[in-house]
Amino acid sequence: MEKQDIRLMIGDIKFSCRAVAVIEKNGKILFQKRKGDANWALPGGAIATMESGAEVVIREIEEETGEKNAKVERPLWFTEYFFSFGGKTQHQYILGYLVNIPDDSKLIKTGEFAGIEEGKNIIYTWIDKKDIKKSPIKPDYLKTKLSNIKKHYDLLQKLNYRIALLFFLLFEIIINSNKKAIEIITNKLEKTLNIILFYHFYYKNYSTL
Repeated sequence: MEKQDIRLMIGDIKFSCRAVAVIEKNGKILFQKRKGDANWALPGGAIATMESGAEVVIREIEEETGEKNAKVERPLWFTEYFFSFGGKTQHQYILGYLVNIPDDSKLIKTGEFAGIEEGKNIIYTWIDKKDIKKSPIKPDYLKTKLSNIKKHYDLLQKLNYRIALLFFLLFEIIINSNKKAIEIITNKLEKTLNIILFYHFYYKNYSTL
């Protein structure tokens, strides 16, 4: 069955699904735009039927830049984006992935450079993470998400560590009726609950990692 991009009209609303790649090297993130456009965006493309988001970003990177050794490291977010474009109201689901490229990749260069896909006139540039919030980037939510990537991951790692420790302490209680373990687990449960609540309320809008 031929794959088709997931794009359809629902009443007056255009619905679509997209996957984007966050490629970070040396404290900078790779962005793209068509020549003449005012704003930069993350590399990526439309998700087709029977195609995963991870497959999309790898395919698009190879087609548009020639990089054949890109690798998806982990998902970053799933979000909904509401905007107007081409005279239509748009409702878009966007999947973000952290993608790694080799240290000797031809994409690692200074200044703006052109992609390889004919007829698209796409150019690329690396933007320093500390400059993202003041750079012309769309969608606007990227400025916050891209500034918090490490914070998201560190928080999840901390949460995973605490959950593992809680299971170990529970085992100690069950096997040995360890009073010290009971005291520790009471304290850890309170701190872990605080982390879970912080994670839930701070990272809204379907963010994951």
